[in-house]
Amino acid sequence: GKDRTGIVTAIILLLCGIPEDVIIAEYHLSQNGIDPIREQTLKTMRKDGLTPNFADAPKEVMRSTLQYIREKHGGAEKYVTDRGFDDVLLASLRANLLQADVPSVSI
Repeated sequence: GKDRTGIVTAIILLLCGIPEDVIIAEYHLSQNGIDPIREQTLKTMRKDGLTPNFADAPKEVMRSTLQYIREKHGGAEKYVTDRGFDDVLLASLRANLLQADVPSVSI
């Protein structure tokens, strides 16, 4: 789902040095994909006992999630290193996802 995928993606983006405002905006773009199927999704969610707010991707959800990671775990890097990531894995992740010669894009 968008939430688990969004959290994992946000952590990876944080590890790569992407600014939080860009991560929040990117998460919110999920709403564009949700809107066309929202009513059908709501029907299914109601059957599962979930409220309509679970069907959306508001900026505040990601903003709060990033704040939680920062306050509860000391940030993304501490979060992953506390779970077994080491400097080699972090460097490998960054090397595979970042390109030094590509200009950054700001949203």
